[in-house]
Amino acid sequence: MIRPRPQPRKRPPPAPLRLTGTDGRELAAALKSARKAIGLVQMELAVKIGTTKSTISRLEHGKGDFRLSTLRKLAAALGLRLEITLT
Repeated sequence: MIRPRPQPRKRPPPAPLRLTGTDGRELAAALKSARKAIGLVQMELAVKIGTTKSTISRLEHGKGDFRLSTLRKLAAALGLRLEITLT
């Protein structure tokens, strides 16, 4: 008797990198400053990374979840290098 192959289990999506307190505010301020330095409005940045203006606004106010994939897209769109240091 031939048995069907078991389906691989789907892994849950990775949890967002949530930065709280001072670090989250500093990252939010750095994001806003970098965006303004290259003359982009929130909508232009949102289009560049494939998201919405409201998402950019939430991130800049420290209210959103910073996923690694989002940080990579933001860094690329802003012409920055993403560097993460764990201490």
